[in-house]
Order: sequence, then C-alpha cells, then structure tokens
Amino acid sequence: MLYKFKGRNKLLKKSNKISGLYNGLAALIVVLSFSLIREYSVKYTPRADFDPSEATMFIWVEIFHKTQVPLLAELSAYDKIVLFTLNEKEKTRAIQLLEAQNAVMDNIQFERTPVSGLKKFIWMRDIGPMFLTRRNKMKIVDFKYYNRNLPFKAGKFDYFYGNKSKIESKRSKLISVGGSREFNGKGTVLLVESHERYYNRNFSKVEIEKEYKTLLGQKKIIWLKNGLPNDDDNITGPLYDSIFPSGANGHVDEFCRFANPNTILLCYIDSVEAEKEIAYKLARTRMLENLQILQQATDQNGKPFNIVLIPAAPNLLFKGGKQYNHKTCLAITSYLNFIVTNNTVIIAKYYNPGYPKSIKEKDEEVKKIFERLYPTKVILQHDPTHLNTSGGGFHCISLNIPKNKHL
Repeated sequence: MLYKFKGRNKLLKKSNKISGLYNGLAALIVVLSFSLIREYSVKYTPRADFDPSEATMFIWVEIFHKTQVPLLAELSAYDKIVLFTLNEKEKTRAIQLLEAQNAVMDNIQFERTPVSGLKKFIWMRDIGPMFLTRRNKMKIVDFKYYNRNLPFKAGKFDYFYGNKSKIESKRSKLISVGGSREFNGKGTVLLVESHERYYNRNFSKVEIEKEYKTLLGQKKIIWLKNGLPNDDDNITGPLYDSIFPSGANGHVDEFCRFANPNTILLCYIDSVEAEKEIAYKLARTRMLENLQILQQATDQNGKPFNIVLIPAAPNLLFKGGKQYNHKTCLAITSYLNFIVTNNTVIIAKYYNPGYPKSIKEKDEEVKKIFERLYPTKVILQHDPTHLNTSGGGFHCISLNIPKNKHL
C-alpha cells in the first residue's frame, strides 16, 4: 500500500510538471500575441518640427545665394545640414561661397538632387518627403503635387528620395505640400479649409480628414478657415485696388504654428494697425476667425491649447515678374515662417538701415517672444525678403530629417 501511494505521488508530480509547462507556454503565447498586436496597432506618424532631428535639408539655388549663404553658414555652427545640388558645378560654387562665410563645412553634407527641373526651385518643404516614424522604423508618404510653374517630374522628389534612401513610400490620393499642414507630434494636425478644399476639390471634407487620420495616424484635425490675404493665389484676383496676392493659397506655416505639443502661435493684428493699412485690416478679420476656432479647440487628449499671439510682419509691395504676370503684389512677409533645429530657431528680421524705426522695434519684440518660447535654443535672425517676394519664407526652404535609428 505504501509503494502504491508513493507511485501515485510520482505520477501526480509528473502530471503537475506537464501542466505547468503547458500553462507557461500558453502564457508566453499570450504575451507574444499582445506584443504583436501592440506593435501593429502603433501607427506611423509624423514628427513635429521641434522634435529632435538628424539634420535639416535644403536645395541650393544660385539666384537665392545672398539669402541662403549667410543662413546656412551660421546654422552650420550649431547643427547638421544636408544640401542638395543639381551637379558638381553647383556644389563647387556653394562650397566656395560657404567657406568664404566661415561655414563649418564638416556639418554640411552634399547630395545630388534626385530629380531634374529644380534649377530655380528652392521650396524643399513643398516637394520634400513627408517622413513618418514608428519606433525605429520609417516610411515616406508620397502625396500628389501640383504647381503650374514646375515640371511634373520635379514634384516626385519625395518618391525618388525614398528609392535612393531605401525607405518605403506610401502613396496618397491627395494633393498636399509641407507648408499646408502643421503637426504637434502627438496626433493633432492644423489644416486650412480654404487651401485643402481648393486643391482637393474632388474630395469632401470628410474624405480629406479620413486620409490624414488613416495615412498619417492623426487623432485630431483642427480646421482653420483662411490664411493670410497676401498668401492667396495670385490668379484669384486683386486683394484691393490693383494689389494682388503672391502666395500658395493659404499655407498654415505662414500664420499658425506649434511651438510645442500644446502651444500654438498665431499671427495677430491689433485694431490700431488694422486701421492704418487695408492689408492688415483684411488679415485681422481672418486671424480673428482663426483665433476663435483655436480658443474652442482641444488637442488629441481633449485639453485646451496655450495660444501665443505673434505680431504680423511689415507689409511689402513689389513688382512681380513673369510668375505674377508683372502685377503689383503684396509679398508673403511673416514672422511665423520660421525654422526649428536641434539647437536654433531661425526667424525673420525685416529692418534695414533707412527703414522706419517701428520695423526694428517689431523685429526685437518678436525675437524676445521666441527667446521665451525656446529658452534652450539660439535665436538667429535673417532677412527673408527675397524669399517673401518669390512665394515663401525660411520654413518653406527647409525640411528636418527626423532623428531615427533607421538613418
């Protein structure tokens, strides 16, 4: 009897070991399944401009060298730069001018522009890749691109860049450019309704939202109504009298930006300025409408935003060339078309000797605001006038490469 009892105990112990093994395997399967589900449930999303970056990309364009060279030379002392040139001749020319300005050449990486037709096209933000990241992985969204002054192939810069860099590209059915969307990096994006509906007129607002949420992993879309009047499309007609706009029809980066995930910067024109100039009066009406929208908006977690008002830049009239049918135009001046890198913020400065003192005072006021917003970064000021009279600003000519292990 005693022997049988011991044998039964041995059998029970063996059975318990097998049972424990199965339970362990089952638990492991559950953990692995949960990990896989979690991995695939995390969407690829865009980083914000203020997130850490590997480098900032630019396209070298000779006619803008007086603007580009001092900006790139100063930036190279603080951060990495990737500069695209069409050929070896352009590269040599760029190196000569940058070295003359004491640029830190070790911080500038030269690359060959992957497409032709960009001899005078400096707007990296518009045609550059829309980077999406998920943990240490990266993809590129290839949006459709439209520019009546640019060859079709040039608009495929992002597609060719992705192939060269061996980064998977995802196609979108929407027309979209970098200056028309602003992300907080946490799931909220700012869009301008007049711009999106103009270029994507074959899609409903609901369809546009679905594409941004599905393809870019966004949780919340905030629809602003209109951009600055000077950024309207030139072909839409005069703003007042015989003064025409010279822009891209409402790019958000000209008037509204995220400074951090819950702080939004908005262009603002007070009532005193609005009474002095018609352009300011038109802009004030639009910006007040956008301000009301932002005051009622919340982020992806339902929390309200901190809104900081940034003074409007000085208005500047210029005689447009062939691009603007030789009309008198209002330049796209803006303090909000700024660049953020790891260690700097590059903002506009409009004062030059002989200009009204009020312009110098406004430049200084804006710099102080940015110093408060970015206390750990160096605030660099440069003159964007040549860019402004050509259709854009500093942010338009730059694009950050997200800091990612993949690169």
